[in-house]
Amino acid sequence: MICCEAKIGPFFNTVLIVPISSPKKYRVAEKFVKSPLFMEIDQEEIYAAALLQHVKAIDPTVKMKGNIKVRLDEANMKKLAQF
Repeated sequence: MICCEAKIGPFFNTVLIVPISSPKKYRVAEKFVKSPLFMEIDQEEIYAAALLQHVKAIDPTVKMKGNIKVRLDEANMKKLAQF
């Protein structure tokens, strides 16, 4: 998952990425639900958990070859921004 505000994206050559994982344990096990490092995402085609302990920056022109499938809504982006 790429995290980048549209306002700053055109000015930088890097974006933050957050890996997501779909195993149910990240959405139901108490230790993951209570942890601020796992954020549930349930939107369109994505039903997973964002693994916030693995955030990193990449240059998307070098590291990405795929197309964007789904964009997170404003509510989910606000949750990420709180992290």
